[in-house]
Amino acid sequence: MCRWERVFRTHPNARDLKRHVSELPVEFQVWRIDDHWSVVGPSGIFVVGRSTHDVAEAAAQTAALAHELRASLSETMSWVPFVDAFVVADREHHGLSCSVVAIDHLSNAIASGIGMLDANATAQVANEMPRAIRALRGADRRPLDLA
Repeated sequence: MCRWERVFRTHPNARDLKRHVSELPVEFQVWRIDDHWSVVGPSGIFVVGRSTHDVAEAAAQTAALAHELRASLSETMSWVPFVDAFVVADREHHGLSCSVVAIDHLSNAIASGIGMLDANATAQVANEMPRAIRALRGADRRPLDLA
């Protein structure tokens, strides 16, 4: 008798995450920041990370990057909306630095939010994103103390 064992993935892989952010509606623009993704669209600005074996650490890094991205955008923009942070993980987690979503719910979590940005604001933020990301990549990125 042959015995099959089911293998469960403990955390989402980068290819799955890339596929989900790439399949967002056309109103959303996506950029890669190291091992994270940034998304700008009518429902706001998002930084999406994926969990590793330490979901709390991944959440802290993603929340810190969201804060750094907002600070970078604010250097040239007079008004910058809040940047939401999501970590994609295999199961529900509570009490972390940012929201945790399952990979299959990511697109809905991003695209179904209340319209925060009109077309002009979305375009303005999207135009500033490459500069803000370059600034982040060139900066001495110290860990942010979220306490």
